[in-house]
Amino acid sequence: MFTQDKSIHKEQSDSTKWYDKPFEQVAEVWLSDCRSHLSALTCDKYEFWCRRYVVPRLRGIKVCDITQKTIEDLSNTIFENEKKTGNVLKQTTLSQIGTIVGGVLKFAERQDNPEKKRRTSNRLMMTEPISIYEQERLCICAKNNQCSEMLAAMLALYCGLGIGEVCALHCRDIDLERGTIYVHQTVQRVQIKENHSESVRKTERRVIELPTKKQHRTVNIPEVLITYIEDFYKEGCFLLSGTYDVPYQERTLQNRMEKLLSVYKLDINFMKLHSTVVKEKVDREVLFNVFNGAYSFKPYGEILDVDWLKAEMAVDLKSLRMLLGIALEDVSSYMGISQEEYGKLEAGDEYLSWDQFLALLFFFQYNRKTEGILKPLGLFPSALEQKLLLGSG
Repeated sequence: MFTQDKSIHKEQSDSTKWYDKPFEQVAEVWLSDCRSHLSALTCDKYEFWCRRYVVPRLRGIKVCDITQKTIEDLSNTIFENEKKTGNVLKQTTLSQIGTIVGGVLKFAERQDNPEKKRRTSNRLMMTEPISIYEQERLCICAKNNQCSEMLAAMLALYCGLGIGEVCALHCRDIDLERGTIYVHQTVQRVQIKENHSESVRKTERRVIELPTKKQHRTVNIPEVLITYIEDFYKEGCFLLSGTYDVPYQERTLQNRMEKLLSVYKLDINFMKLHSTVVKEKVDREVLFNVFNGAYSFKPYGEILDVDWLKAEMAVDLKSLRMLLGIALEDVSSYMGISQEEYGKLEAGDEYLSWDQFLALLFFFQYNRKTEGILKPLGLFPSALEQKLLLGSG
């Protein structure tokens, strides 16, 4: 981004202190770091404002010499200069410029202070790519729960769409015959004035064109997802909301997806999905194997480990019950035990007996909402299935 200036500050670039480096050098590294945990749209905005407004005025200034007054003077100077040219910047743009400078300062502080860097690592864990195991569990959840939230997760992971792009996805931009999606718009919240008053402001959700042409793209849909999309496809409507003029809400979509995935003990959000795509950690073979029923059940497929099965059923018991949406007393009544005793089994305070395991296995296997996930969870290995078949013969 700022490569033409690197030679000027070669001596400073070798400094062990980030606070002693020139602003533009630290800003370049900070922008690269942002792309690991922020949306592409946000990063593109930061890069544009940084190149156009911030760096030309802070070039050559050491990070340690930048104060709060420097940031305030910078915003005022940019505003006045743009006003003279007839381009009146919005207050939100000016605040984002302050966010950029503040972000660079904090980044330099974290680099110079390893202890603080470690403390912030927990927050950045939110953006770590999801593992192959998590991708498999996510696909299993999507296959057995055909809903908007799971379709959104599949589009984010296997088509590379951001949450705003998923919400703004219109059926007219989907070509099911060719298996492609034209991505050119996103959902964004913008400030609006109420009753023409400067002091009273609200925000509203709008569908806008992606600001740069390089963000406009055509992506291929994995073949197994085309049928999935067909169930939601309505001519002339937004894909997820199923209405003509109202896109899905980003926050609502995120919250519902996280709540559903928590049933499967998965801590996945759109930031993690985006990070998985950016860092090229997506395994498409997992998607095809799960949806085509070709995935392996090993290491539990050929082994009948009774103790492991009972322990794993106890771990998954609450999640399976919540997936069915039934009360604790209903399951305890089916098993012929008290509600209190069942509560202890679910909480892990008492061990499941083999008879109780088989009763629960039968209960979940013959319910359409859970029958398809027992084998992927390892709760119904082929070794047990063969043993039951031999017993019935």
